[in-house]
Amino acid sequence: MRREYAGALIEGDLAATWSIQFGRWLGDAIAADLPEPNAMVLATADGQGRPGARTVLLKGYDEQGFVFYTNYDSRKGRELAANPHASAVFAWLPLQRQVRIDGVAAPVSRAETAEYFRVRPRGAQVGAWASPQSAVIGSRSELEAAVTATENRFAGTDDLPAPPNWGGYRLVPEAVEFWQGRESRLHDRLILCHLEWFADEGRPDLHAARDLTDLGLDELDSLTGHRAPLEAEHAALWVSRELHPAPDHRRVHGSAAEERV
Repeated sequence: MRREYAGALIEGDLAATWSIQFGRWLGDAIAADLPEPNAMVLATADGQGRPGARTVLLKGYDEQGFVFYTNYDSRKGRELAANPHASAVFAWLPLQRQVRIDGVAAPVSRAETAEYFRVRPRGAQVGAWASPQSAVIGSRSELEAAVTATENRFAGTDDLPAPPNWGGYRLVPEAVEFWQGRESRLHDRLILCHLEWFADEGRPDLHAARDLTDLGLDELDSLTGHRAPLEAEHAALWVSRELHPAPDHRRVHGSAAEERV
């Protein structure tokens, strides 16, 4: 179960901001017709440090972070309430690439949740109301009965509101690692982060990166929300120039292949 990788990612390949670099790689995953290219494994931990991981779908990203939606009473919702630090991994294995994000998750505004909830399919809206996510139920028929009851409750209602215990989180990155498989397990791992974060795992406040690139991919419109031209800036810069000390990128030695399942 071992295969050789071929590829390269050098410092000069990096875009001006992490969001632009991520957009490029996400665009490549979409263009390659990979299944669920916006799927990411989200890892959280409870107040005692016990970890949990699951796959969620990215529903938006910009220079502020990565947005996903869930039931706030779910296991991940409870864990994020107790410990907002989280990590996420996008594994685009056919491209021999992965992106890892370390950061802090915070709920998005109710207005942002409502805006997204309005564009969800009717069935998904009903499911958000009917499903007690992460809770133990007696049987599948119990869940189906809750769906029927919810459909009856909102019969004649064109626009379902978002449940009060359901909404989005934004994972605000403190570090973003771009991983490219290479021959002989000498993989490229470039981390875009603050010098302090890399040196002592501190967590300085981040300013928003300024730019998104125009990828020319209609599929990215719903994720990025807007597009802007790429500025010719140093590849390491992914936060505002006003931030001091300056951000940096670092190359990490060692294989990340064994970190992926």
